[in-house]
Amino acid sequence: MKIIKPLFLLLLSIAIIVIVVIAVVKTQHRICEEIDISIDYSGTSLPVSESELQELLENEGIKIIGEELKSIDEKAIFNTLKRNPFIKEIKPIRLSGNTLHIDIVLRKLIVHVFPLTGSQYFIDEDGVFVPFNKNVKERLPIANGNISETYHAKMTIKEASQPLKTVFEIAKTVEKNQFYHAYFKQLFVNQQNKIEIVPSVGKHIILMSSGADVEEKLFQLEKTCQQGLAYMNPDQYRVLDLRYKNRIIAKKVAGQ
Repeated sequence: MKIIKPLFLLLLSIAIIVIVVIAVVKTQHRICEEIDISIDYSGTSLPVSESELQELLENEGIKIIGEELKSIDEKAIFNTLKRNPFIKEIKPIRLSGNTLHIDIVLRKLIVHVFPLTGSQYFIDEDGVFVPFNKNVKERLPIANGNISETYHAKMTIKEASQPLKTVFEIAKTVEKNQFYHAYFKQLFVNQQNKIEIVPSVGKHIILMSSGADVEEKLFQLEKTCQQGLAYMNPDQYRVLDLRYKNRIIAKKVAGQ
């Protein structure tokens, strides 16, 4: 009995290994009959579709349909799709049945930039510059004015000037806060490189210094609006100045 039990366990282990190897070999020889590209995107309309990504793979000569799993070049698929600037992440490629599954996460855009020269572009939540795409339909804050940065591939906010960095920080705060998202519609960089926030209500502007502590300044603004300005006529002010420490200076329209 002492000999039989270890022998049984050894044979069982060998059997399990053989079964696993056979399963792996069968999987490797499985023929791919379909591609399923799943796109995770938080916006209202996809800037890039599943059919466009499949066409991109086909144009690169990457064979998938009708190929054995072992013959499919996953690295080539990854590298080709990653060239699309809207793609943030490509999860491990997997085969289920005879379908190849590719799960993709797209970038979350937070501001739409109109520079002084060159084409318009977007910046995502990670500070990555993304080229303009007419399929993007969501409501984003518009940034314009004295913005010299033009779009080029692989550019990030780290390379930008301080005014645009401040615009980016404002946009990040706006994206996380329903009050700001409804209140702010435009971020304008003036000739003095100060940020003029144009609200959706009223004829006033909100003035902020470049390089300011954005979250603290906007927290003060929200508190002030909730405590008093919300009950006043917004048209009686021309400027809400946030450039000073621990206070907001409201400048009235002449004659008010």
